[in-house]
Amino acid sequence: MNYKDYIWQVGFDRIRYMGKMNYINDGIAFYTDIREFSFDTEFLRTDMLVIIAVSVGELRVELNTVAYTLRQKEALTFRPNDIVANWKLSH
Repeated sequence: MNYKDYIWQVGFDRIRYMGKMNYINDGIAFYTDIREFSFDTEFLRTDMLVIIAVSVGELRVELNTVAYTLRQKEALTFRPNDIVANWKLSH
């Protein structure tokens, strides 16, 4: 099977059900801990703009098959239709 068979589409219609959220309204949602963000697949496709910022530790993530390592005070933006995979958070 192709990895594309396992991509989970994530948008505002689903985000409120994906873990404990710190804040949400019609156009913005905040998680303060990515470990609270839960999903059942390795690959996500976003339907929205996502900004991820690291305040403690290190985050490794693949965005459109390119690997990134984010450290404290760094951020990365996911645009609609980007594919995100292999999240790993370490302290």
